Amino acid sequence: MKAMVLLAAALAAGFAQAEVSIEWDRPVEVARGYYARVHRLQDGRYMCVYSHKRNACAKFSDDGLRTWSEERIVARGFDVTNAAGRVTVALDNAEFVQLKSGRIVYGVNLRPAGQLYEVSPSAIGVTVSDDAGATWSPLKVVYRAPVLPDGVRRGCWEPFFLELPDGTVQLYFADESPYVDGRRKYQEITVMDSRDGLDWTNRRAASYAPKCRDGMPVAIVEGDQILLAIESNPPKHHLFPQIVRTSVADPWKTPVGDPSSDRCRPLADAADFRTMKAGAPYLAASAAVRSGCGLPGEGRRRHQGVGCQAWLHARGGHAGLEHRQQRVDEDLEDHLPGQAPQPAHARRPRRHRERDHGRSGRG
Repeated sequence: MKAMVLLAAALAAGFAQAEVSIEWDRPVEVARGYYARVHRLQDGRYMCVYSHKRNACAKFSDDGLRTWSEERIVARGFDVTNAAGRVTVALDNAEFVQLKSGRIVYGVNLRPAGQLYEVSPSAIGVTVSDDAGATWSPLKVVYRAPVLPDGVRRGCWEPFFLELPDGTVQLYFADESPYVDGRRKYQEITVMDSRDGLDWTNRRAASYAPKCRDGMPVAIVEGDQILLAIESNPPKHHLFPQIVRTSVADPWKTPVGDPSSDRCRPLADAADFRTMKAGAPYLAASAAVRSGCGLPGEGRRRHQGVGCQAWLHARGGHAGLEHRQQRVDEDLEDHLPGQAPQPAHARRPRRHRERDHGRSGRG
């Protein structure tokens, strides 16, 4: 199986672009579940998180992704009964980060079945572990989307964590609740800050394009910038990948709009996104390949590299794992001097719409 992808990184003069050809071997099943993510822990193990039977789960590999531990339930879905009714709440969109301190922060979307937000609002919750995933704190809700009148339903989705060089931890998620225009659904990327992964402040918009749905955030630090991959849909277009950026020193002082010199569309010419949909992007920087999108500049060079990364995905209710051998032929700007490559880890999200449990990637 072959795939053409575009990986992105910020460069001094702006954005540059390259195509990368990747060959994948056969997938290996890791677990029953969906919306899976995998990252390498500080002790050398790999941790895989995913949702299964409305619970937030984890597995671990200590032999380089070859075999996996038994499933551990990190947090359980639950039922809510109150004057507004009764609903089952699933824990979806599992994601995590291990901080420099060693603490693991695990985030989920609390998703009531049937979007019955009047019974239990759409929310983002976190749990932490200070013993490498052996035990976890009680699930803590850090953001609830407001319940709107007249049956208007707005939710929040898809948490992602990023630790900055100064130790600030950022939580990104898609939030449609601030926008109500009749029955239309617009959406922004919201970001919040923390020092410990449990207490979050300074909620603000990172990106918002009027009448669009910026969603599925994935962020990396690249030099003095934060790059944020999102999916969005300009008017008369389906969702397709875009990248927005801000400075590490003063992140997201104002939300990135559209058009903006801080927003690029790396695949805008790859297909007709008026008829084709390409959502759920992922952004990573590895030792083998660093490339970007957008504005050309001076000092081009040719570079070839070979690398291996892991891709975790969900297919037919199974969380699977593939190794990839990548051959890179890129045409890009010179890298910023003195920049070390980011650790290699990757995810390829895939959402499953299971209406009985409200498990779609968005409402």
